[in-house]
Amino acid sequence: MHTRFHIALRIRNIDEAKEFYGEKLGFKEDRSSAHTIVYNMYGHQLVLHIDKEIGESGTITNSDQGGGIQVPHFGAILPMDEWKVYAAKLKAVNLNFMLEPNIRNEGKDDENATMFFADPSGNVIEFKTFKDIDKQIFNNIPS
Repeated sequence: MHTRFHIALRIRNIDEAKEFYGEKLGFKEDRSSAHTIVYNMYGHQLVLHIDKEIGESGTITNSDQGGGIQVPHFGAILPMDEWKVYAAKLKAVNLNFMLEPNIRNEGKDDENATMFFADPSGNVIEFKTFKDIDKQIFNNIPS
């Protein structure tokens, strides 16, 4: 068994979050209350908590680090074939991408792909992949 992570994020509206994470992203809801939703995100626990301070417009106030990379952000690293299928699914639901799904250095040893988008409350999400995840996962981080 691999180590699993738990991440908790602030949201502004339960119904809006359920539509985004459950319907658009396709995460399986584990349980929910009037103030919290728990999702299975590829075997990891994603917990969303209502925060009335966010307000109606969300909170995308992160600095842009170049190339559409927003900090902070979270996400998952998927196998390449699975990433391609998921990218197509998200395009089909007309998700508003901050950085469109794209494959970099295609056909080369350092081939990788990423996509960035935000939920309605302004939490930035990245799904990425590598040609060879085990070899590249810690080799692609800029110094």
